[in-house]
Amino acid sequence: MIQIFNILFLCILKMCYSNDDIIARLGAWSFESENPTVDIDISKISVIPIFNSQNLQNDIAVLRLSSPAPIASNPNINTACLSTSVAPGTRYVDIF
Repeated sequence: MIQIFNILFLCILKMCYSNDDIIARLGAWSFESENPTVDIDISKISVIPIFNSQNLQNDIAVLRLSSPAPIASNPNINTACLSTSVAPGTRYVDIF
């Protein structure tokens, strides 16, 4: 999860499923875990514009959750730590 409303995902899976077929299950980190999980519907799937389905280059999409992830109320749900520095020559593509 990169924000309370957004999760990184694989574009190739978007080709097999629609928004209605996917539910985000948050908080599940082990099949044996007794910790509570939260299921949230997906409102939108944004595929990176430079995704190549022939060779799966740039296989990144963003799932937009229909409601915010409950970060404050579940210790197993949180956002990923993303770098704040930018390497020289780095290219960014806006997919939001």
